[in-house]
Amino acid sequence: KKKKRVWGGGGGGGAADDNMTEKTAEAAASVVRRCGRHPLAVRAAGQWCRLKKAAVGMDTAAEEVGEEVEKCWERAAASAATWGWSANSQQQHRGVGGARERGRGSHHHYAGAGAGAGEGGGAENIIVYEILGRVLSPLMGGKETSVIKLCFAALARVFTSWVPCIPLDLAMALWEGVLLAEGEGGDGGGDNERDSVNGADIGDGSVSTASALQEAESFVRMSAKQRRGQIRLIAEAMSSLGAVQLSAKRSDSWDGDGGGGGADADAATEKFLEMHHGIVQEYGEFLCTKQGGLAEGLIRDCERRWNGAFVTSFLSLKGGRGWDDLGMSADCQDYALNMIASHMIRAEMYAEARDLLTDDEFAKGRLALLGCEAGTRRHVRDSEELCRRMRASASAAADANGMGGASGSAAAGGGIESRKTLAQSYAKFSAIIGAEVQRNQGANDAESSLTACHALDRIGLSFVRNKCWREAIGLYEATVKFLKSAGHDDSELVAVMLFSVGTAYFELDEYESSFKAYGNCVKVREKTLGENNATFLRTLHRMGDALAESWKLEPALQCYDKAILAMRLNPSMERKMMGNVLMSKGRVKLKRGELQEAKQCGEESLRGKRAELGSSHEALCREYAFLSDVCVESGDLEEAKRHLDEAIRLMKRSRAVAATAAAETAEGGDILLFKGSRHRLNGEYDDCLMYYSKALEYVKSAQGCRKGEVADMSHLVAVAHMMKGDDVAAIKCFEDSLRSRRTRSRKSDLDVARTLFDMTLCHERLENYDKALKCIDESLSIRKHQLGDCEMTMLTLTEMGTVHTSMKEYEK
Repeated sequence: KKKKRVWGGGGGGGAADDNMTEKTAEAAASVVRRCGRHPLAVRAAGQWCRLKKAAVGMDTAAEEVGEEVEKCWERAAASAATWGWSANSQQQHRGVGGARERGRGSHHHYAGAGAGAGEGGGAENIIVYEILGRVLSPLMGGKETSVIKLCFAALARVFTSWVPCIPLDLAMALWEGVLLAEGEGGDGGGDNERDSVNGADIGDGSVSTASALQEAESFVRMSAKQRRGQIRLIAEAMSSLGAVQLSAKRSDSWDGDGGGGGADADAATEKFLEMHHGIVQEYGEFLCTKQGGLAEGLIRDCERRWNGAFVTSFLSLKGGRGWDDLGMSADCQDYALNMIASHMIRAEMYAEARDLLTDDEFAKGRLALLGCEAGTRRHVRDSEELCRRMRASASAAADANGMGGASGSAAAGGGIESRKTLAQSYAKFSAIIGAEVQRNQGANDAESSLTACHALDRIGLSFVRNKCWREAIGLYEATVKFLKSAGHDDSELVAVMLFSVGTAYFELDEYESSFKAYGNCVKVREKTLGENNATFLRTLHRMGDALAESWKLEPALQCYDKAILAMRLNPSMERKMMGNVLMSKGRVKLKRGELQEAKQCGEESLRGKRAELGSSHEALCREYAFLSDVCVESGDLEEAKRHLDEAIRLMKRSRAVAATAAAETAEGGDILLFKGSRHRLNGEYDDCLMYYSKALEYVKSAQGCRKGEVADMSHLVAVAHMMKGDDVAAIKCFEDSLRSRRTRSRKSDLDVARTLFDMTLCHERLENYDKALKCIDESLSIRKHQLGDCEMTMLTLTEMGTVHTSMKEYEK
């Protein structure tokens, strides 16, 4: 009504104006109906009408847009037939026969449409995609252009899927880089490929990829000033067409974790660019799929190519300037220090990303901009992602080269290289933080020093997660030393670091050092948390494990008993945690030959975990496997089989392990170990050897595996050979196991004695009596030292007598 009064504003032309307004309203209503009343479709069509109005008037514009929308529905139906989307749902959304015009409750159907049509969901959004595809392909000289659509797809893939709002200058740098890369050929395909896509039929009505390449080639031939003007026109066109919004607000944080800052208030006048709606964002990502309309010549490997184009363009703008002053707006500098490394990683520019993350000036710029805590968080995230990608790349390269069994070692080599990269990335960063700590100490700024120590703890945790044990130990021990000198001896931060040091030493098989670190942690937590605290009891448990691995069995049992007693007195304590302590105690009892007590520990752990987790939880597998081992030692093979069958059943159920050996190896070593043991109990030693050998291969290829795990699996492979009667192969595997055991900072443990005892049996059958006697003598010495006079010592003496009998030394 308001428009009617304005347009019919007096004079003799009022009737004609009224007639025009009614006609316009009718045409507009027709467009709304043809859009199926989808809010975003209506909005895009409205923007389209507004642009056409200047050239042909509103009446004609509305009619033409309505006809174009009808064609969009036809293309949507064709797309549905081609890609298997729901055409029926599209017809319903059109509102044929006025059904949707009468119904108002249907609007909510679109509000939650989140899945892109290219993923098989959100088919109701196809009409939005089709309209946007037409809107973003305006006619120039009577021909459709696709350069805007290409830039829009690059924007969605490179930026807005990661951050909601970006500086316009960086978006323009991206577009310039993409158009230059595509126009010069880049690595997206040679001339033959360009010719092959010439004239391709694009499902959404856009022009072929060849058109986009031609426009990019024209862009390359422009001067730098002309290119900047052209890019600015693209930004304005996207805004006018309703695909993006230009605003003058700045984003809160680039890293999503509350970091950012350091910019002047004047920077708020800088323009930012963001998608209008999530579905519009999805359309940009949809363009990067086969269904999206930009053929393979442009979208193939676009994640890597377009991120690489942005990095190249940005570094060209940066020139030789330092990271502390890039010569850009504060917001662009904020974004660069936060995200440029991430873009390098996504572009697979791993060498460049490594150089950047180890650059002293870049580290200082990050810390100055984001502060100690947020800067460290961002640096850790980038460094870990780089290492993850490097490992995946090494593994994929090994598979692609058909290395077969060598792929595991190749992947392990990639893991070593990635951990080296991680250490280099953190070295200078932690050194800068350490220097800051020293300055703050001199200034008596305790709060800043603690913040810096928390940042160092974050780096240490990253070392632990990536199994860089030595680096973690060095960093933590230096930080703990500073904290103690600053009077924070009894802080929880010191306890956390000591616990991590104990874990690192444990994984390095240096159990004496591990026990000392855990012991110091226990002292701190006993003061700060109390003896009934779950965290304190967990630390006590870990100290017991370190003592047990050091073969200080009595002190280990004392730690376990103290923890178990406190847990039993606290009904709110997790049964699972107490079960873990009981299992550790049971393993010590089993090694000492105290089978009845070992069985009691295993059964109590099983009851507690089953009550808390349910009877089908994967965590029960270890309890069942342990009880099977106890039954084997006590001679109850049928009960051992039942327990092992249950362990295998639970693991298969929880992990859905396939029957093929390849799938089992990919899933993990536990299922291989359990199956090998089951075949051993059945006397099927060939199958037993096969599964044990694959489990050993898996353990060796695992990143950061402990020597003890390799030694244990080598021992089992040797037992399988021995059961088959192949004593020569068995002795070789026993010797491999023995070498691993003797390098674990312990030379007189019961595992060594067990291996020596089994080697004695092999040598005796081969009539190598001197070697047999040497092995059994050392085994007896270890067992008497560790256990004194007990049943296990008696069995060892009996076997020694058997060897002497074979040597006809009857007196001995």
